[in-house]
Amino acid sequence: EACKLNSQEVVEEDKRLKLPPNWEAKKARLEWELKVQEKKKECAARGEDYERVKLLEISAEDAERWERKKKKKNPDLGFSDYAAAQLRQYQRLTRQIKPDLEQYEKLKEQHGEALYPTSDSLLHGSHVPSKDGV
Repeated sequence: EACKLNSQEVVEEDKRLKLPPNWEAKKARLEWELKVQEKKKECAARGEDYERVKLLEISAEDAERWERKKKKKNPDLGFSDYAAAQLRQYQRLTRQIKPDLEQYEKLKEQHGEALYPTSDSLLHGSHVPSKDGV
C-alpha cells in the first residue's frame, strides 16, 4: 500500500513539475475572472449596476490606499534619450507661448496674402516683430 501511495505521489509531483512556473497565479486569476463574471450576471439579473455594487463592497481604507498609489505614480520617466528630452522641452516652451491675436489680425489686414510667404515672396526684412512678440 505504501508503494502504491508513493507512486501516486511521484506521478502527481511530475505533473506539478511539468506545469509552467506561474501556473498557480494564472489559475487564481482565472478563478477571480469567473467570480467577477458570475457577479456581473447576478447584478444584471437583479437590474443593478455591477460597478456600483463592486464599489459598495470595497472598504474605505482600501479605497484610500489605492488612491494614494495612483497619486504616487509619476508619469515623468525622466531622461530616456535625446529625442524625448527635446520633445519635452519643445512642449514646455510651446505651452509658455501666449499669442497676441489682436496684433496678428492687424498684420493680416495690413499685409493680406503676403503675410503667408511662399517661395516666390520677397518680403524678407519687411516685417520686424516687437520685443514682446519675440
